[in-house]
Amino acid sequence: MTHSQRPPGAGHPRKDPGAIRFHFVTPEVLDLVWTGYISEASCGQYPAQLEHLLASRRISYAIFDALGVSGFSADSRVAGGRMLAICKQAGARRVMVVTESGPIRMIGSTVALATGMSIRFFATRSEALGAIEQHQREE
Repeated sequence: MTHSQRPPGAGHPRKDPGAIRFHFVTPEVLDLVWTGYISEASCGQYPAQLEHLLASRRISYAIFDALGVSGFSADSRVAGGRMLAICKQAGARRVMVVTESGPIRMIGSTVALATGMSIRFFATRSEALGAIEQHQREE
């Protein structure tokens, strides 16, 4: 992993296996919390879990919280792209990505463009939640 792929403040590259935790903030807002070193090997099983979770549900928004990501491999875009596509199929109009990492923003933008999903980036969860609340008021 090169220095450019490490989120700021990550120090030395850490290879803790990546993980993704799902929970609903509200019935229409799904939160996906990404932690550790994200790769297809560590996170490839999560799209199927997300698909199962959303099989009979509709969502309006998803929050991809990447503050706990210690790094990522290039193949992480595969799982990320599948997750964005699943959220889109479940009705998400926009995904809010929480990160201060430039490289995560770059790979997120690339994956969003490939899937046709609208995403916005925020430095904090509270900013992302505030943007969702504002968007809901404007609807």
